[in-house]
Amino acid sequence: MADIQAFFSKEIDSAKSLYTSDLEAMSEEQLASSPGGVARTPFDVTYEVVYVNRRIVKRLKGEDPGAFPEGWLKAPDDFKTKAAAVRELQQSMDEVKAEWERLPSSDLEKPIATQGSDTNPLSMVHLCVIHAMYHDAQLNYLQAIMGDAEMHWK
Repeated sequence: MADIQAFFSKEIDSAKSLYTSDLEAMSEEQLASSPGGVARTPFDVTYEVVYVNRRIVKRLKGEDPGAFPEGWLKAPDDFKTKAAAVRELQQSMDEVKAEWERLPSSDLEKPIATQGSDTNPLSMVHLCVIHAMYHDAQLNYLQAIMGDAEMHWK
């Protein structure tokens, strides 16, 4: 199981790098835009990634992060700068990776009770990666809607 830890550590780094590249390619105006006036902004979806990552860290530490808020998460005002979004995204991914690497390999499938069902650290770190990439795809789509067809991944 130790190899799976190294694999997912690399996957976290990759998701962080790809998501950061797309954030940095967008202007603050684009990051704050809501296509159609009702779509979530790139700031909002990035805030959700950060929020979920920090919940994952608590789960990996054996802590209960509490109930997930109802409805779509909206970024608070202090999050709505490119610098803050990039910093918080990177820090939250680093926090998940550090907690993941701290776990003994014997605990990777140890049950974690949640409000809905049981999970485990392996599922939690998988969620971190797929959730970030899901929302990065939203950034890519919004970039295209705004006329940017360039691939920004480094």
